[in-house]
Amino acid sequence: MTSAITACTSEGQSKRDYKRQHGDTDFHVFGYAYKHDLCDTAKEMGQYIHANYPTLKLIKDIKPEMVQSYLIHKAETCSAATMGKIYAHVRKIDQVITHRYGGGGYRDRISMPAMDQTPKQRDKVMNEMDYNKLLAALKATKSDAWKSCVLSWHAGLRVEETAGVRMDRLQETGGRWGYGSFTILKGDGSKGGRPRTIDLVTPQAREAIKELIKDLQPGQLILQKRDGSKYQSSSITRQISRIAGKLDLSQDYKQNRNHALRKAFAQASYDHLRRTGVSKREALDYASKQLGHGANRTDLANAYISDQW
Repeated sequence: MTSAITACTSEGQSKRDYKRQHGDTDFHVFGYAYKHDLCDTAKEMGQYIHANYPTLKLIKDIKPEMVQSYLIHKAETCSAATMGKIYAHVRKIDQVITHRYGGGGYRDRISMPAMDQTPKQRDKVMNEMDYNKLLAALKATKSDAWKSCVLSWHAGLRVEETAGVRMDRLQETGGRWGYGSFTILKGDGSKGGRPRTIDLVTPQAREAIKELIKDLQPGQLILQKRDGSKYQSSSITRQISRIAGKLDLSQDYKQNRNHALRKAFAQASYDHLRRTGVSKREALDYASKQLGHGANRTDLANAYISDQW
């Protein structure tokens, strides 16, 4: 799907001029940021369909019910505003697919899932007691999903990154605090393909990640199925959500539980730097970069770091 989006992107062309001349943008994609957002949605939807409809072979054979199932799945964890954007992206992706490959045409046979229009509260910071409860329950299953929680708690990784990262990303020494670092590369599922190096904040973080990789060979995925293949991020999220529900944690951590874990890591990174005497602004930028958000993202910094002392 992403290659079709790239092929339909009009580099350097004005969307306003095109619309004035033709009345509709049709399958054309304008602007780097919009292209990037479409590619993110296409990748996630593709992963969901692949995981849930494994017999599907061709993009042009995607059926409306598959796309509707994806939208319903997303509606479980997204706000109404976010779902509106995803729904619009999915309809645009159908135009691109129809133009490039034929088939498609599902956009007029899908509907926006019913949503609670009140804004959803973002996850609280997960406390250590709940983290340990969740981790213990996940370890009791046959899934590697518990490793995703460890990587989000100790290194701030997104679910997609935990699914794609390999064992040789850990550096056991160095880093800003001397406890080593963890590197995310372009092919590891990082958002926008942006690499980053994450400073581990405590020696406990280093030891926890070492425990994850101790039985793996160089190049192997940290999370892997029994046959060594990759987990889909949607599968990891479902498994963590299911266990969180059994532990009565779902009400406190309503969205993707890894958000709550990443927030704990962000707060720890912020606190660690503030204790050295740096300004709030510098500490916020540092924690944001640790998460992969970049500097000067005040909105995201405020969402992830609630205690800005």
